[in-house]
Amino acid sequence: MKLSFLWWNTSLSPTGKNRANKRQKEQAQSLINLFIHDMGVDFIALCEVNENDINDISSNCNLNGYQIFNGYQKAGRAYFDTCVLFKTDKMILRDELHITSKKGGKTYKIAQRLDFLARGHEIPLHVFLSHWPSRLHMSQGAPERAHFGIKLREAVEELIELYDNNTALILLGDYNDEPFDHSLSEHLMATRDRHLAKKKKHLLYNPFWRKLGHDDPYTHKVEITIENGGTYFYKSDPISRWKTFDQMIFSSCFLGDSKWHLNETFTQVLDIPMYRELVLNSKELFDHFPIIGTIERVE
Repeated sequence: MKLSFLWWNTSLSPTGKNRANKRQKEQAQSLINLFIHDMGVDFIALCEVNENDINDISSNCNLNGYQIFNGYQKAGRAYFDTCVLFKTDKMILRDELHITSKKGGKTYKIAQRLDFLARGHEIPLHVFLSHWPSRLHMSQGAPERAHFGIKLREAVEELIELYDNNTALILLGDYNDEPFDHSLSEHLMATRDRHLAKKKKHLLYNPFWRKLGHDDPYTHKVEITIENGGTYFYKSDPISRWKTFDQMIFSSCFLGDSKWHLNETFTQVLDIPMYRELVLNSKELFDHFPIIGTIERVE
């Protein structure tokens, strides 16, 4: 048995405000239908969506066999801006928790925790969805970014203590930080070292360290093309237009200490040619590639 997880920042309604026109909404819905019907993804998490977007997806996408979780929830003056589509024959949603933190009079959206039961899974599967502030509003070195990592780590620690280091956790989102930034590598404790993550159960494993640049090496025989070199394309950056802001992070139980294993072959940035043209087009609103990860049960 396999379970596939997908995350996509749709760019439809950042900060909850409608930004997409009718054509762009239809393009997003077409992509979601591709995830559902062509790819058969089991768990599809979308962000930068509001109530209108979620209603449109529910009405215009064929969700037969899927349940929709509406994650558009108020948090202080802002909103969590997610929704999730998941297959009901593989996953049962048991609980939800909206994790916020107050600091200096502000409410920060740390994560939304969804607790599932999956067929054949001995223990609950806990999925954390995060959409952290854009660097346009919170710079790379801002101390608040460390606060996000610390608070998300505290939420992880609660479950690690509950299950005695045998916790099935998947964290996914648009962190607006890269794997090497301190919020994720130091404060969340998400490592690129698989051996260490397996040995030290408190560590998390982040396979998206492998997605920091172009997949194909350059040689004189290879023509330089505008292929993706990350998950997010910031057209105006003068040094590096590609960032790896969208990531999936896994607890160590998926590295050999349970019957469920991460299959890193299927942990990818989805480079869909039709959609890539939209991301690279400066006149379009889309700027994030979807990412996907897979766990599989091995008897």
